Amino acid sequence: MQTVYKFCRKYGLEVLSHLKLKVTPPNQFNDPFEFTPNIYWSDPVGYVNHKLENESVLKDLYDNDPHPSGFEAFLKLVKTDQAKLIEQFVRLLPDEVPELEKEFLDRFSKEVGVLCMSGLRDAILMWGHYCDKPRGLVVGFDKSCPVFQQGKGLRPVHYVKQRVLYDACWNNPSPEMTHFTDGSIVSKNADWTYENEFRQILELSSPLLEKKVLPGFSGVF
Repeated sequence: MQTVYKFCRKYGLEVLSHLKLKVTPPNQFNDPFEFTPNIYWSDPVGYVNHKLENESVLKDLYDNDPHPSGFEAFLKLVKTDQAKLIEQFVRLLPDEVPELEKEFLDRFSKEVGVLCMSGLRDAILMWGHYCDKPRGLVVGFDKSCPVFQQGKGLRPVHYVKQRVLYDACWNNPSPEMTHFTDGSIVSKNADWTYENEFRQILELSSPLLEKKVLPGFSGVF
């Protein structure tokens, strides 16, 4: 049996009395860079050109700076000056990074919650950070419990020095996107290595978030 541990403040009593575990949306994590990749463009010209072929993008550009002769005249101008526009937008791509990072975090936080456990029970820093300055408690669980096998199960976190790379030119869906998504949700900066974290991703629509899912375990909240 492998035991995993939950460091708790006062809600630790809920874990013991009601058999509940806390699931946390990513936007409530201590590290603001979690679930936000290192974004780059392998083909910035192709990326911008594709955007300029999208009618909704063109309408947004027009709304921000309307042409005096109307939308059709604006489209003709875009076609005439497309090479110049692409060059301008490529230079502006780095300015998109903060917004794209926020989109990632917002999307993940609306879709999934994270069950966070630890392989340790006696880490002083963990007691200080998560147990109300050592006034809380730590609860141990058998990792083989069926509740921890749902989905891809409770998996060890990989501690990395650099955030997971995301190429904004990838198609979605694609094998690259699948690999990126799977890797990003179990990656964490190496400064957090002391947590020895295990992590389980649960869709917010999962029945596990309802009570009385499994015998002897009322669920997670």
